[in-house]
Amino acid sequence: MGAYSLKDATVVTRTTPQHVTVSCARIFCEAHQPLKASRGHRNVLIDNLQAQGVQDLIHTPVMCSQQYHEDQQLEFYCEDCKDLICHKCTVMSHDRHSKTDTQKAGEEQKMHMAEAVAKVKAEMVRYESEIKKQTDLRNKNRVEILNEEKKMRDTVERLIRDLREHERKMRAKFREIYEAEQKHHATRLEIFELVATQLKSCFESCQSILERNFSVQILQTNHAILGRCNELLNVRKRDLYMSPHIHYLVQKKLDLMDRFSLIKTDPSKFLAEGQDSKEVKERKETYFVIVTKDSEGFQCYQQDDKTKVNILTPEGDQLKTDIKDTKDGKYTVRYTRQAAGQHRMEILVNGQSLTGSPWIVQVHQHQYEFAF
Repeated sequence: MGAYSLKDATVVTRTTPQHVTVSCARIFCEAHQPLKASRGHRNVLIDNLQAQGVQDLIHTPVMCSQQYHEDQQLEFYCEDCKDLICHKCTVMSHDRHSKTDTQKAGEEQKMHMAEAVAKVKAEMVRYESEIKKQTDLRNKNRVEILNEEKKMRDTVERLIRDLREHERKMRAKFREIYEAEQKHHATRLEIFELVATQLKSCFESCQSILERNFSVQILQTNHAILGRCNELLNVRKRDLYMSPHIHYLVQKKLDLMDRFSLIKTDPSKFLAEGQDSKEVKERKETYFVIVTKDSEGFQCYQQDDKTKVNILTPEGDQLKTDIKDTKDGKYTVRYTRQAAGQHRMEILVNGQSLTGSPWIVQVHQHQYEFAF
């Protein structure tokens, strides 16, 4: 422990509040009890010492603890034993050892200590920097996960709304078809029921006359009954109304992937090399290269990365682009500008825009020159 002393006092260092034992001039750690020479001395909490008392403690000479050397100051430092010694110790127990003046040895050790402290401080600063970086990455990761979760919820809610709207429209359409078809069937049934009623009435009248078998009645009604029978038998026959078969067609099956991808590429680090200038000529093929990078800024490639380039003409039409994946984190994009005016260019990787995207490119009309 440190060799601080106060006149007629002993400092005892502990994990609990430190004490000063008033009488001798020694420092003890918690694991060691004071020597017999220090027993019975009055202990004082080191926290209770005033600033001047601490200064007195630092500058008060430290006395030797060896028996019969208690009146000797520790003026020398034994290099071999790594211990403070007094003048008597140099003659008796440290005669052939390498010794140095206490102040000189203290200055040398102070330099070594300062170097070690500087290294510790540098390492401390480095770790504090790493802690800050790690904390920032953790916070960024948290925000990213929450954003992606929100995107998932929004997507599901949008799909549910779309499905509900689709259901509403389809139900209305089915109701419209149902009512129209039922009306067609009802109309045909009314016609069939009317003709059937007329046939039944005619049949019952004729049957009644035939059963009574009165010749006079038969002769009187024969002409009318035969005419009615012929009229009913010659009614234009209606076919049964056949409804068209209805099938609900699903053009595209809803395919939700119950997974998400963990990628190393960082959209904020992407860049486009060989990009168009702000003013270019029309009808000229050009290209640029998209470079995907990770959070450390190093070029990286991941098979799940999805790259998309949208180039819109002044009329809002999308230009055709050819994207070539070189499987190393680079994507070469080629396209030809077909018209003059402002073109809007946007680059998306995994659904996220490249830094600075979208931007506007002004395309000027191509000028022809006479060769001769």
